[in-house]
Amino acid sequence: MAGRDRERVGQAQRAVDLTLPYAAERRAFGQAIGEFQMVQQKIADMICRTEAARALVYRLGRMKDAGVERCSMEASMAKLMASEAATQNALEAIQIHGGYGFSSEYEVGRLLLEAKTLEVGEGTSELHRKLIAESALELR
Repeated sequence: MAGRDRERVGQAQRAVDLTLPYAAERRAFGQAIGEFQMVQQKIADMICRTEAARALVYRLGRMKDAGVERCSMEASMAKLMASEAATQNALEAIQIHGGYGFSSEYEVGRLLLEAKTLEVGEGTSELHRKLIAESALELR
């Protein structure tokens, strides 16, 4: 599962990478939109979300490298956070890009479709939440 999780983190990072230069260059009301507090908050959330998901994926990788046999809860946590980070970051990127976010000229619109596909693959978010809770409660 870690391979797909890395792909999900990559999607989340791509949304950040596309949004940062756009927010720095796009101007509204005489200033770069990246100077607006709400845009800054969205960008900060995108970065934090991506790094949190990346940390969980790396943790899972270290556990597997160390030969830990039972890491199903960590696998579900990594999948859940990475896939939701990709989806939420794509939504935020579209919001920041405005109408251009849906234009075929910009990549950000396609990110949402790809992110939702990754979110459903290998089990839905709801399934992984259930697996995490069952593992934490020692029901499995």
